[in-house]
Amino acid sequence: MVRFLASFGGPELKKVVKTILSKLLTDHFAITVSFTGKGQNAELAFDLFTNVHHAVINSTRMNSAFQNSTESEINTIIKDWLRMAKDRSSGRQHKKKVQ
Repeated sequence: MVRFLASFGGPELKKVVKTILSKLLTDHFAITVSFTGKGQNAELAFDLFTNVHHAVINSTRMNSAFQNSTESEINTIIKDWLRMAKDRSSGRQHKKKVQ
């Protein structure tokens, strides 16, 4: 699976991590997850899904441009992606209708 996910490249680390996450998780599921499991709507902690977490990190690092990326850098992008799940799912569509 890591090899398959590593095939989704991109020009910058943020793009690669977000693409990998979007292949693994739906926005509907991501809404229920926070990185630590804490927060208003969080039911699950992403860091408890160790296989998925390691797959994201390892597949990102398989890209030669990002092989030296730190786990902290990747985790920061994961946290942002999870936090924005509601906007990607339905919040953004609702905002467009209001305007």
